[in-house]
Amino acid sequence: MLSQILLVIIIILALIGARSVYHWVLHKPRESPPPDPDSAEGLGRGYAEEMVPCAHCGLFLARSRAIQRWKRYYCCHEHMQQGPRQ
Repeated sequence: MLSQILLVIIIILALIGARSVYHWVLHKPRESPPPDPDSAEGLGRGYAEEMVPCAHCGLFLARSRAIQRWKRYYCCHEHMQQGPRQ
C-alpha cells in the first residue's frame, strides 16, 4: 500500500517536472538579435524601426534609410545639400 502511494507521488512529480520543462522550452526568451528589416525574414513579421523626419521636407522615413548629417536626418542628397528648412 505504501509503495503504491509512493509510486503515485513519483508519477505526479514527474508529470509536473515534464510540464515545467515543456513550458520553459516553449517560452524561452530568444537571445538572437532582431532580423534585418530588409531581409525576407524581417519583412511582415512586426519588426518596428524608428522613424525620423527629413529636416528639409518633413517626410518621415525609417532611420536606416535616412541620410544623417550633423544630427539631422534627410530623405535624399538634394535635401541634405539644401539644408534644413527654416
